[in-house]
Amino acid sequence: NTVVVLGASGLLFKYGSIEPIMVRDGIEVDFKVYSVVSGDSPELMAKTTGLAIIELSSIFAKIKPDFVVSVADRYETLGTVIAARKYTERNVTNPSIGYHHQWTKRSTTRSIGEAFNEAIL
Repeated sequence: NTVVVLGASGLLFKYGSIEPIMVRDGIEVDFKVYSVVSGDSPELMAKTTGLAIIELSSIFAKIKPDFVVSVADRYETLGTVIAARKYTERNVTNPSIGYHHQWTKRSTTRSIGEAFNEAIL
């Protein structure tokens, strides 16, 4: 079964929240992770990554994933990789699907699912 976890900047309007697009494309979000500490200093980046590790560790302990795909282009994806490592035995990937954090600011003819499949297949 596929489990979708949406978190960090993907939930924030400032970075172009992708949840409305996921809903439009019929993708159900099973878990949301709010972990971004506002600001751009190295200290706040580390806190954001730490919160992601804490929150995602709890989710991964519950769902015990075989594979994790982290779609991100910001530092907080490190938290995903660290939290997933115990459960996935190195089965973590970070595809670039051509949307990044501007998903809601430009129109596209392909769905998130199509772009995702193109990136990982």
